[in-house]
Amino acid sequence: MKIDRSLSSAVGFIRIVLLALAFLPGMALAQDAEEKTSPFEALRWNDDAPEVMVKGTWYRPLAIHGVKVEDLLAFIARTQPGRVRKRFGEDLPEMIRNMGRTIPARVDLSLVRLADGQRVELVGIPSTRKNRSAIWRSNQNGRDEPLIGRSHIPRTQAMADIAEFRHRLDDQFAYRHWKDVPLDAELGRIADSLPATVEVDELAKKLHRLLMRFGDGHAMVRSPFESRGSLYLPFLLADSAAGLVAFAPDRSGFLDPERPHVMAIDGMAIDEFMDAGRPWMVEGSEQLVRLRIIRGFRGLAWVREQLGQPASDHVKCLLASGADDPDPIEVTLPMARRMPTYGSWPRRDSGILDSDIGYLRIPEMSDRMVPHVRSAMADFRHTKGLVIDVRGNGGGTRSPLLVLAGYLRGPDESPWVASIARY
Repeated sequence: MKIDRSLSSAVGFIRIVLLALAFLPGMALAQDAEEKTSPFEALRWNDDAPEVMVKGTWYRPLAIHGVKVEDLLAFIARTQPGRVRKRFGEDLPEMIRNMGRTIPARVDLSLVRLADGQRVELVGIPSTRKNRSAIWRSNQNGRDEPLIGRSHIPRTQAMADIAEFRHRLDDQFAYRHWKDVPLDAELGRIADSLPATVEVDELAKKLHRLLMRFGDGHAMVRSPFESRGSLYLPFLLADSAAGLVAFAPDRSGFLDPERPHVMAIDGMAIDEFMDAGRPWMVEGSEQLVRLRIIRGFRGLAWVREQLGQPASDHVKCLLASGADDPDPIEVTLPMARRMPTYGSWPRRDSGILDSDIGYLRIPEMSDRMVPHVRSAMADFRHTKGLVIDVRGNGGGTRSPLLVLAGYLRGPDESPWVASIARY
């Protein structure tokens, strides 16, 4: 169950998102469409039927990557009554995920062209933030009171935000009592710190840091006035046995093959960066916190702002062959205009490995993977063993698993489940 509510304009436009119970592929979002994206350039409504623009042409949508639009609208109406238009327009990937399905960053669309009534199938249409932002801005034009000019609110309205936040945690938050967070004392401390005129973005940050202490990795507090920055780290980071390494966004190799380790960014040691990022991350295992901080480095412009560091369109990195490298080098790189994304690694197709082991890659759980599973398993019939790789798989339908199970069970065998994990 996902509880997603926006406070009304009377209390400062702070958005609280609480996930009481959800299965979300948090580490697989690079493969799937991001939540705040849309494949539609514009959206309008003909009574209760959506009409969408794709590549400059208006259509009536029938299906979005195999999800029937009529089923999606019915689901939203049942779970988000009174908010169908907003959720369909602004939270499309999220709503589809709540149905137990996922859509990739490039979607296939079944549409009816409004100009001539012809059915059209479009393949690989990108789901982008730009499209979603355009729809969001269009929706704001229908508000009685626009968001512009409300980045600061009176203390009385901020107190109403805090009271609503408290109510939501008590009423809808499954993690409310999981950890011994002194909620009343912490909210009192935040309230006591409020000036006569409150900056909405600052209040949202304080509530977000408090929410992270409850241990729900999917909950958050966001403000529409929050600046996320438009410049990003020009490489990706990942942990290795010997420390943090930097590699190219296309995963073709290390940023510097001879000095793969990153010792400092902007003159700040990596360990200092880690410590500075902890209050913004959910309290959990050391591995989870570290992983999220590392991935958060990509939004370097935002990180600099939170740390009070000056903005720059370049980044300085100290690279070394290892922790004991006596001669590390400092390189200066231009910041990237687009955030680099983590994908499945390694990226390879299903096939037979050199050691006569079958390698089955299942990048997504969808009906269209069924022929792939059947074909691959036929090729693997006489191999010595089988590796099934589902890294980065965001979930979806059970069809591929049901087909695969038939190859792994004898005719008289009962199914069994084993849970094995290694970090």
